[in-house]
Amino acid sequence: MKKYILFDFDGTLFDTSPGILNCMEDVIDYYHITEFSLKDLHLCIGPPLSWTFEHLFKIPKETVPEAIKVYRKQYTSGEMYNIIPFKGMEECLRRLHEKGYFISVCSSKPMIACEKILKKFQWLQYFDDVCGAIPQEQIETKEDVLEMFFARHKEAKKEEVILVGDTKYDAMGAKEFDVDFLAVDYGFGSVDEMKEVGMVKLVSSPMEVYDYIEGLQS
Repeated sequence: MKKYILFDFDGTLFDTSPGILNCMEDVIDYYHITEFSLKDLHLCIGPPLSWTFEHLFKIPKETVPEAIKVYRKQYTSGEMYNIIPFKGMEECLRRLHEKGYFISVCSSKPMIACEKILKKFQWLQYFDDVCGAIPQEQIETKEDVLEMFFARHKEAKKEEVILVGDTKYDAMGAKEFDVDFLAVDYGFGSVDEMKEVGMVKLVSSPMEVYDYIEGLQS
């Protein structure tokens, strides 16, 4: 039986690509990056910013903190809210909440950004906790955030937890902590990559997420 439902944020709850990609383009322009093609910008959604800038944009490691500031200046000026909720997600959350599941965000997106967005869309009411990145405390990866969740909720047994996400980073985090991973194919990640890491099922809509979780209880 699953009691704890953990949701990734970008590509799982919301289509956050419009705002994120605009900010990524600002960083590319700022540093005159030519090695990275704009058509590959979708690869930037999911990993921590520090990893993206160092490994995809090839920005020197010592310059990465400055690049993050360039990104976040634009992001916090309004691009944070340049997003689209996935159709059916609020209904999924509402039903899970009414059924009494413990619902938490579990994202490598900064925790403060997750909370602000959920508050603006009036979705915070559905969540029992929000676990996200806190860079100043070296909490950045999916594994870091899952560790935060289990530290906060010591009563949660791994067999009672399921992580819902759209990328291999979600799959890898779930595998590291030995929790089930429910993959969605409407986000930003590669289905083949998620299958390679491991998943319990692949679904194509938020209401299929709800139906799968409810089906586990019978």
